[in-house]
Amino acid sequence: MSFGLFNNATLLGGLALELVLLLPIIYSPWGNALFDTAPPGLGVWLLLVPLALLMGLLEEARKALIRRRIKRKAVSGSRAS
Repeated sequence: MSFGLFNNATLLGGLALELVLLLPIIYSPWGNALFDTAPPGLGVWLLLVPLALLMGLLEEARKALIRRRIKRKAVSGSRAS
């Protein structure tokens, strides 16, 4: 079974809500004052984005390995019977 990234409306709604709540806290003066935050600098974003993409790629590779192992076990199990 496979699910597309943009097919899960609940997940997309949750992500959108999270952004709507977090962006004003991080990037507005009142949010910074209320929650004692500061906007991340360019250096942080230049580190954060590639690492987040790498984690996503590693997770997809892990899931592909698991699917391949399950398929291989199913094929070898059907041959034994």
